[in-house]
Amino acid sequence: MKNFAGRLIVLVSGIVNIIVFLVIIGTFVFYCMSDTDSVVAFFTGELSQIYYVSVLLVEIVLILYIYLTIRALISITKGKAMKKDLIVSVLMFVFLLASFIYNLITTPEYSVYYAFLYGIEITLMISTIGMFIGSLFNYHKDCK
Repeated sequence: MKNFAGRLIVLVSGIVNIIVFLVIIGTFVFYCMSDTDSVVAFFTGELSQIYYVSVLLVEIVLILYIYLTIRALISITKGKAMKKDLIVSVLMFVFLLASFIYNLITTPEYSVYYAFLYGIEITLMISTIGMFIGSLFNYHKDCK
């Protein structure tokens, strides 16, 4: 029963991750198409050094995010042990927390963009905790 609950938690977290990924990509494409000058100013303005660190943290999170989602969904469909997923979910949570705190501290002013970013990061933290709990339940293989 513990493995079933863990796989269900991973499945729900994986679906949430896919939906969040589509929202992020859609928002980014819409933002780039509607205001390209703002995107260029983001990387060339006075605060560009702060944004480079933020973008680096987000890229690390994105790589771990894609890897974890794909690997976890494959692991639950094949009934594999989720030891590596457990480790990756902890790493992803640490980088998400670092990115969230860094963006919270270094944000120069309030913006709707930052509110959206914080909401996405909090949603990803919750789904990463779900991945961690599901991976913990599925630490050992079902079938021997």
